Amino acid sequence: MELDVSVRDILALAAQFRDAAVKLGEASPKSAQLPLRLLALHSIELYLNALLLAKGLGHTTIHGLQHDLGERSRIAIHAGLVLRKRTVTHLVALSALRYAHEHSATLSQTNRMLATLDELSQKVQRILKSQQKSVSGTYEKTRDEVAGGIAFASCGSSTPSGGLATTFDAHWRL
Repeated sequence: MELDVSVRDILALAAQFRDAAVKLGEASPKSAQLPLRLLALHSIELYLNALLLAKGLGHTTIHGLQHDLGERSRIAIHAGLVLRKRTVTHLVALSALRYAHEHSATLSQTNRMLATLDELSQKVQRILKSQQKSVSGTYEKTRDEVAGGIAFASCGSSTPSGGLATTFDAHWRL
């Protein structure tokens, strides 16, 4: 049974993970760095998911990206998200090291992780708040359509895995 999760629900969950990461960062013990990192990574992923869903990508297609923040970021940028070059580079690096606890010396510093999360959360929310179009009904978009026709090699093929018809009403208020 597939749940119909709205953009608003995903944003609320992303904000809860962000708030937890920030709170843990304020405590700042060395032992809290890995839990803070996982909270921040999950929040980042959720913010990107909310944007991709709002831009018409289906739940199944988003789920198919697994935890690839680099691919999510690339699609989001092609869909209109503007991030600093350093943030984009950081998101790509985070994808490669998401669960690399054994490489803790190469993990992002806590302040860089929180800076990336802060920039992403603000910009995604700003885009979604300014999105004034009334989008209501059932429609389908593939990753290629959202990203302007660019092929996605990370899925193992140059064609999208196919969109899922997604129904949502973008009259929600943030």
